Amino acid sequence: LTKKQTQDLLNRIKNPEFHLISMIAAKCGLRISEILGLTWNDIDTKESILVVNKQWKKDKNGVYGFGDVKGKNSNRKVPIPKDLMKEFKSYKQEKKILDLNERIFMGRARESMSTILCDAYKRAGYKISVHELRHTYATTLIANGLDFKTVASLLGHDVKQTMDTYSHVTDDMLKRAKNLINNIL
Repeated sequence: LTKKQTQDLLNRIKNPEFHLISMIAAKCGLRISEILGLTWNDIDTKESILVVNKQWKKDKNGVYGFGDVKGKNSNRKVPIPKDLMKEFKSYKQEKKILDLNERIFMGRARESMSTILCDAYKRAGYKISVHELRHTYATTLIANGLDFKTVASLLGHDVKQTMDTYSHVTDDMLKRAKNLINNIL
């Protein structure tokens, strides 16, 4: 999605839980299982940093709980934009029931939350998944000049995986390259 489309989508999601989950995916690039595994202790409000060190997933017995992150690079720290930090604080103040594990988002399996969000996005006029907000995050960072190594670190990828997935050139990137080439050559 473009920046304008992303903001439009977020504005249309009225459920506070779904709105915050969508903001985290779009503005921090977390996977849905990482989002569902977040605890309040994972948010460094002083430094505006989100610590990703676990996910919410099924164990070998089919029971949901905290588990290790997807890969060796998935343990990471991600900057939290100011508008998202404001949403975290507001959500925490309004939340009436606290999870015993200090999870920000209670209950729900990854699969059911993904389906619920897809339906909410569709009602808002966007035929996308929550994972596509992660792709939007990465593409936006790269299109605005952030290097692949840093983007890979923020996503919990290695550089090769990030380059293979996000190396497509956007129209804006091509236009900037054309202008730069015309100015220096």
